[in-house]
Amino acid sequence: MTMPADAPPPAPKGFALLSHGAVMVRAAVLFRVLTGVLGLAQVAIWWSWTWSHPWTLAGPLAAAAWAVLVVIFLTRHGLDPRASLLELALAGPLACFGALMIPPTTVGDAANWVYVTVGGATVTAAWCLPVRAAVPAVTSVAAAYWAGAAMVGPSGPAPGVPARSVVLLAVITTAWALTVRTARAHAVDADVDLAAAIRRYRIATILRSRAQDRREQERLVHDTLVNTLTGIAMGAVHPTGPAGAGGTTAVPTADVRARCARDLSVLEAFLARGTPGDSAAGTHGGHDLPAAAWDAGQAERAALTRDSGRLIRTRYETGLARGVAVFVLCWHAAVLLPAVTMMSSYRWPALSLALWLTLAVLAVATATVLLRRGLRGWESAALLTTAVLTELLVGLTCRGYNVVGFANWALLGAGWLLVATAASRPVREALLGTTAVTVVAGVLALREVGPGPLALTRLAAVAWGLWVPPLAVMVVRRAMAAAGPTVARIVATEAELNALEISAVTVRADRARRWDMLATRTLPLVQAIADGLLDPADEAVRSRCAAQAATLRRMITGTTVLDLEHVIAVAERRGLRIETQLLGDLSAVPAGARSAIARMVDESLASVAAGRVLLTVLGGSDEAQVFVSFPASPTSPACARAVRAIGVGDRMEGHLDAFTDTADGRGSLELRWSR
Repeated sequence: MTMPADAPPPAPKGFALLSHGAVMVRAAVLFRVLTGVLGLAQVAIWWSWTWSHPWTLAGPLAAAAWAVLVVIFLTRHGLDPRASLLELALAGPLACFGALMIPPTTVGDAANWVYVTVGGATVTAAWCLPVRAAVPAVTSVAAAYWAGAAMVGPSGPAPGVPARSVVLLAVITTAWALTVRTARAHAVDADVDLAAAIRRYRIATILRSRAQDRREQERLVHDTLVNTLTGIAMGAVHPTGPAGAGGTTAVPTADVRARCARDLSVLEAFLARGTPGDSAAGTHGGHDLPAAAWDAGQAERAALTRDSGRLIRTRYETGLARGVAVFVLCWHAAVLLPAVTMMSSYRWPALSLALWLTLAVLAVATATVLLRRGLRGWESAALLTTAVLTELLVGLTCRGYNVVGFANWALLGAGWLLVATAASRPVREALLGTTAVTVVAGVLALREVGPGPLALTRLAAVAWGLWVPPLAVMVVRRAMAAAGPTVARIVATEAELNALEISAVTVRADRARRWDMLATRTLPLVQAIADGLLDPADEAVRSRCAAQAATLRRMITGTTVLDLEHVIAVAERRGLRIETQLLGDLSAVPAGARSAIARMVDESLASVAAGRVLLTVLGGSDEAQVFVSFPASPTSPACARAVRAIGVGDRMEGHLDAFTDTADGRGSLELRWSR
């Protein structure tokens, strides 16, 4: 089955989307590994309590094993919605009853291994689950955590507030989900653009293959059939080989028959030969392509690889930047809750609120910049300085354990400043800023409440929250940069294989169509001469050979119209010299109209005894014209025949008009078809 070059491209395989999924798997693996490390660190901080309640150790060990299994599954199978639903189903009971296996002072808090384990499951599930499934599933897990904390009841010097922990879980999950889905949308757009690029490359490859094969077949036909038929027509044949007509050297009849047989064998071998899409191995793809054609194909493939790489890189960078912009706005909007609802926890409430409003303006400005371009050096330095100063000022205004609690909203607020830097600046800048904010937070916490277990476990959670988002963005950014060229090479390879496959089908169809044309017109004559059924020295045979040679020359030079070829051949056998000029063809003209045009041209030339005839064809999709100029007088029967022919009514699509004229000893016929 032939697939034309302009056929719709096959369904795209989603190369960019698959690559994006692989990158997100890396980020998910990093997230879950660090989540497991944080859970074990919190167990270590509360080791004295755990040692006195040894049965509770089963919980964190099971959570660690769970994290290991999840990482193995992600590495082998990637993000899977069904696996995420199963994990959330297991996270629900843990969220509800895990409060029984943690120190009472951490119940309902966001800094215990139960919360961390549940948070890891909800965040990665929100990356791959549809919204209609993610919202109820995550909500049910969050509700289970709140119910479990309410059942046990928080206690201690700074008891946890389950409602705030649940809100924080919802904010973290939502912000990460929106970020990932925004980047994913741009990967989908990249695949759409890649499909268009592949289609353009495929069309160019198919057209080049068809043109190359056509030129090769035309050269072959010229070197075999045209030369042989022309030699026979010139009378260069004699049974014994004396001087031929016109003083040419005659060729023995037996040699002519052998040459005809050899020409047929060469053409049949060419028809059966492989096409540029049949193999991808060997010199020039396994085919005898000229160096220029091979170089042109390689140049187009290199251009596709280069353009695909640039396209993927641009889409990835845009998707990451827009995802981070969404993260910035969501994250800063979320920290408004502690900044407003915990005013009594601050020494200077007005300072905290003023800092939040200042950062709100900065968040909008940063998101706007990220949507247009990456951050410049001075902008990155300003963001990092702002993050350090904000943490310092808000931390100083907090009282007691609030310095490592929800009241210190700067611990969360500084996160988007670090993420924005990690999204577009060198890694060292984001690492430096994150280290500075972490050190400031640690110094303030130890100064305010000392190195107690509760302070340390919350400080560990703070460090985790400060480091994981920038690290995840760095990993995603570097992985996307590395994946771009790989995806581009895969796209180019797939496009080339697909184009060559379609080219093979198309070229074979072209060869078969041209072979059928030869088989109905020229090959029977050559075969009859080769078999000894016709004498190449016979005058009638020579005339037929001359007409066929002229027809083949017109085919090779592109100056023939298949619908008029029979009319031309008949006229040439009567001794007329036909010259053709083409601009387009009659392929858009309905079959009935083409038959009427051929009949009228035949009628016009039927009474022309000798001379030069000029046939001009102008073809288009909505209109076609045929002009015939021939020797004639004002009373020439040819003009009358044409006038009578237009009166023959054919049922056809469109309108066919005919005009005749005579001037200076020549007659003319103009046929005009239009829709």
